[in-house]
Amino acid sequence: MNILKYNIPVALAAVMFGLASCDNIAEDDRFVDYDRPTVERKIVIFEFTGQRCRNCPAGAAAGHSILENNPDDVFAINLHPENTQYTLPLGNLKLTSPAATFLYQYYQPSAFPAACINGGQPINNTFTWSSEVSTALSMSSPATLNLTTEYNAETRELTVNYNSKFNEYTTKEVLVQLYLLEDGIVGMQQSSTGLIRDYVHNHVLRTTLYNDWGNSLGDYFEVEQEVSGTASITLSEDWDASECTVVGCLISAGDKSFLQAAGADVVTDSNNE
Repeated sequence: MNILKYNIPVALAAVMFGLASCDNIAEDDRFVDYDRPTVERKIVIFEFTGQRCRNCPAGAAAGHSILENNPDDVFAINLHPENTQYTLPLGNLKLTSPAATFLYQYYQPSAFPAACINGGQPINNTFTWSSEVSTALSMSSPATLNLTTEYNAETRELTVNYNSKFNEYTTKEVLVQLYLLEDGIVGMQQSSTGLIRDYVHNHVLRTTLYNDWGNSLGDYFEVEQEVSGTASITLSEDWDASECTVVGCLISAGDKSFLQAAGADVVTDSNNE
């Protein structure tokens, strides 16, 4: 055991000097308030949808409006889970994925369309999605998140690099998940007015780069601590790399709430095919 020993006379002198010194500092200058900058929270909308869901085009329109109004702050991830009455394929198009099924089994929405905003409970009323998004955007985040991608067109290998910097002292486990999406998929879709044969499906979740909820970053983070990592995947030949994006999320391991999000294109100017 290390025992700290004090020289009593020296210590007392130091204290007396310190007290005397305080008298020379103006009252207003003794304490300086410091507000750590607030980190704005970017949010994620999980939208449960399907080709056989007649009301889902209206849900997609509501989601599109939210994205247009918040182009840099909101990310949509459209989930087509397997083996539901809404997601049985129409034509030869396959939009379902095990990753979407995993989230469907966790959230268990009662009907489609349904939106889970930043990990919240499913909401079927599309008219309230916008106000829920506004509430979520008003909250700060404990950390930043940035993504960069590297894509090899010959091998179709995608590498995603992520970096997070904590703005708050955090003692809860934080996970990182990377969602791979594809836009511009043309195929059939039921609607309230009948079958649409050339419907454009966007933000379709193809897979995740980590299993289940993601990779643990740890459960103790100091202010300004940075955490970085890399994950790789080979894209399916059926996916158009130029239409694919990655959405990265920091997720609280306890309640599965979303703490931060970021996005990046798979094909960029630096790795252009």
